Formats: sequence, C-alpha cells, structure tokens
Amino acid sequence: MTDRAALLRAIAAAPWDDLPRLVFADWLDENGEPDRAEYIRLEIEIERHLAAGENPPAEHLARRRQFAEAVTRWHAELPKLPGLTWGKRFRRGFPVAATVANLEQIVRHAEAFDGLVPLESLKARSVPFRAWEKFLESPVLSRLRSLDFTGCELGNDAVADLARTRGVSHLTFLGLARNGLSDGAAVALAASGFLASLEVLDIEFNDITDAGAEALAVSPHLRKVVSVRHAGNPIQGAGVSGMPWLRWMEFVNRSIAGERRPDAR
Repeated sequence: MTDRAALLRAIAAAPWDDLPRLVFADWLDENGEPDRAEYIRLEIEIERHLAAGENPPAEHLARRRQFAEAVTRWHAELPKLPGLTWGKRFRRGFPVAATVANLEQIVRHAEAFDGLVPLESLKARSVPFRAWEKFLESPVLSRLRSLDFTGCELGNDAVADLARTRGVSHLTFLGLARNGLSDGAAVALAASGFLASLEVLDIEFNDITDAGAEALAVSPHLRKVVSVRHAGNPIQGAGVSGMPWLRWMEFVNRSIAGERRPDAR
C-alpha cells in the first residue's frame, strides 16, 4: 500500500477526526501538492468556526472561493463507479455525499469507499434484498451521518434490522419516506439504543398510525430528535392526548438550529 493510500484509509476510518486530515495535508505539502494541503487546512478551520457557532473570518471564505476551479478538478478525479454519483460539496477538504442507483454498488465496491473517500452521507435509490445484510455489516455504514432510503420500499423487517445494527450509531439523519412502513417499524426505531444521535427522522408517506407515533414520542433513545417529517401518515392524534407527540409535531417540517424536543411529561 502506498503512503497516500494509507493516509486516505486513515481518514476514511475516522471521518470525524481532523488529525488524519492534517497529517495528510502535511504529506501533500512534502510531495508537491501545496494547494490541496492548504485547502484541507482552510476547510478544517472554517468548519471549526461553524461548529463553535461563529462566523468564519471573511478572508477564509474569500480564499475558499478561489479554490473553485481546483475543487472541480479534484471532484473529476474521484473514483468512477457504475451507478454512483458523487455530491459536489466538499467538507473539511473532501467530498462527503454520494448517491447510488443500487445499494449493491456500495457492497460490491466497499473497499473503494473504505479507503478513498471519507463518506458521510449516502442516498440509495433501490435496495436489493441480496445486498441488505452485507450492507448492514459494512464499515461504510458505521461512518455515515446521513442515510436516505426514500422510496426504496424497505418494509418493516428491514427497518427493524437496521435499527438493531450498531453501525447506525452516528446517524443524525435517517430518511425512510415511502417505504411501506407501519407501526412495527416505528416501534423498532423507538426501541433502538443505537439511534441516540439521530436529529432528523423522515417517515413521510408510510402507514404509521397514532400507536407508532406514540412509540416514537416517548422513546428514551430519541432525545436528540428535533424534527420528524411525518406527512402522509394516518396520524390523527387520538389516543396520544397528553403525550409529548402533539407538541413534538410542531417540529415537523421545521429545521431550527439548536431547538430541542420538548421533554415528555
């Protein structure tokens, strides 16, 4: 394995840690790629300001804009895999999102994701049954913060399997709209101790009723959730009067930074 490959693998293995990226930036400086090194450091500094609730210095933002042409070039150099589209956005020096036409592409090319790109966000357009179990065991899943299965028709059993998988423990967004789900899926999500980092849950256009809504509302594990998108479900509010769900519904279709879910009383 080359030094570059080893450094990239270290970044992919710890996508939330700045240190491997900074080590890679030093290596780039030493190996004739100072522009890429500067860009990585610059992006990390901007992200640190944002994480602290601060506006990044104007000179940082201006300098980042000067890298637009280079970023386009680096994006074009990403691995070309069938059925995969890389997101345009770079974060902390690297692309963070990808869309796959078929989840099997992630399983089949797991090594490419594992060692080349610190992927944080994944959207799948279809999920073959044969790929599901392997994906749940893939190291790619354990590094994601955003996972979107909108329209994949997963069904209750697959969602229950996902909820029981330790690999979802870093997710802050989970998209399950239009997946043929009923209350069983909602109960499985509510019971998952691995979803404690979740902030946004999209369950739109399923068949979840008040019973599933109540399970989600009183879950001791979903304390960080600030937004639940539930349009298109037969949730009436009957039977959950006095439960936090009715107040929690105020968060639906709102994404207000820093807002907290009301405590259950």
